[in-house]
Amino acid sequence: MQLGAFGRVGIGRLWVLAQVPEAVAFAASRKLVRRTALFAVAVLLAAFIVSIFFSRIITSPIRRLRAATLVIGKGQFDVQTNVHTRDEIGDLARSFEQMAGTLKEVQAQLIQSEKMAAFGQLGAGITHEVKNPMTGIISFAQLAQRKLEDPVKLAEFLQIIEKEALRCRDILVNFLKFARASTRDFESVDVNQMVGTAATMVRHQLSVHNVRLEVEFGEDVPTVSGNGPELQQVLLNIAINAQHAMPDGGKVTIRTFRRDGAVIEVQDTGGGIPPDIQAKVFEPFFTTKESGEGTGLGLSVSFGIIKGHNGTLSVRSIPGEGATFIIHLPVEPK
Repeated sequence: MQLGAFGRVGIGRLWVLAQVPEAVAFAASRKLVRRTALFAVAVLLAAFIVSIFFSRIITSPIRRLRAATLVIGKGQFDVQTNVHTRDEIGDLARSFEQMAGTLKEVQAQLIQSEKMAAFGQLGAGITHEVKNPMTGIISFAQLAQRKLEDPVKLAEFLQIIEKEALRCRDILVNFLKFARASTRDFESVDVNQMVGTAATMVRHQLSVHNVRLEVEFGEDVPTVSGNGPELQQVLLNIAINAQHAMPDGGKVTIRTFRRDGAVIEVQDTGGGIPPDIQAKVFEPFFTTKESGEGTGLGLSVSFGIIKGHNGTLSVRSIPGEGATFIIHLPVEPK
């Protein structure tokens, strides 16, 4: 089959007729369509690559900001977004870093204020713990004066005086460390020793309110990386809360053991915590105490401290059967 066309050429009455085979005519059109399709695909592919490139440029700072929010969510406020653009996202990143710095300062202030509140409640305990060895020192000093001519007895009394004086020193040093520590420097912490020191500080405070304190040290409890005074503060907060939950007296048991890290349990014999309240006890400003009797920050600050140690703080309670707060801390990395 042939395709033809004709037209007047403008010279007299001449007309020109041309014809080509149908296959030749359609081959050219198919070639044109194919080239057009290839060009369209190339344009779409280039647009796709360019869009990916620019989307990465735009979304990369957003991904960094998201990663920074996850870090802050773990209680670690020393975070850098590494976003240095001069657009709106860069402004957002700088504001985010300022917010993180402010949160760090606020957290430090909350920890210190709660620490000093606990320290104030333990004032009577300081007096009691120092009074006992000081009484011994005075007594044996008086006895030593009567035995000046007996070197054996004199040496014995002086050794007792030295022992009691060192005991006083250790008590005061531990209290001062707890009161003054304001940095979050981590070091190797002996869990049993830390728990023993906290128990010494809070024992008299509990006994004044007819609450007996028992401590059960586990064997082979691993050391952890942490801030000793902050961990002591958590134990003091929980123990004092337990005392408040037992207005008629009771018992607080602190036990340590090894289970996928170091575990510290603080158990009381109070009335327990209802299930609907258990989910709220770690929320800031949540308290069941009367107005003016508490800030509701003790357990919230404690939760933040343990989270900052990459650990967990949880509660287990059955109404009428007391409550147990469980602290789990990871093993110190080698």
